[in-house]
Amino acid sequence: MKPLLFLLVLILVVAQLAYLWPWEVDDAYIAYRYAAHWAGGQGIVYNPGQRIEGYTDFLWVALLAGGVQLGVIPEIGGRALGLLSLLSWLGALAVAFRRLIPDYHDLGRLGVGVLFAAAVSAIPLWAISGLESLLWAGVHWPPPRSCSPPGKAGR
Repeated sequence: MKPLLFLLVLILVVAQLAYLWPWEVDDAYIAYRYAAHWAGGQGIVYNPGQRIEGYTDFLWVALLAGGVQLGVIPEIGGRALGLLSLLSWLGALAVAFRRLIPDYHDLGRLGVGVLFAAAVSAIPLWAISGLESLLWAGVHWPPPRSCSPPGKAGR
């Protein structure tokens, strides 16, 4: 039963990503433009010749610019980074589950639980938005102290 449930939830996540794929946040194009100009040698600018900082996340723009240097279109790079960030967030969630319940050995249910979290529609939506939301979710969540089993925090 668990492999079937795992497969069904995985299909749900992939179907949501496919359904939401055409949607992209317009603010992502700000980072795309900065990245393209930076990679093109014009500096980290929105418009060449105008030195105004208008991006919200330097690391995201730098990662996108690196992708442009490798020949990746910023719109594709932003989505690819978002999907990688989704995997990072899911990995952090799995680690948190294992730390909170260290004697839990049913990895099938753990995988289904992690995928159910990914099936929440806001998660796939932000993964393909072109913004850095899930990058920071994967980096900052969960806080390390919250990953200790009950009664063992701070040791």
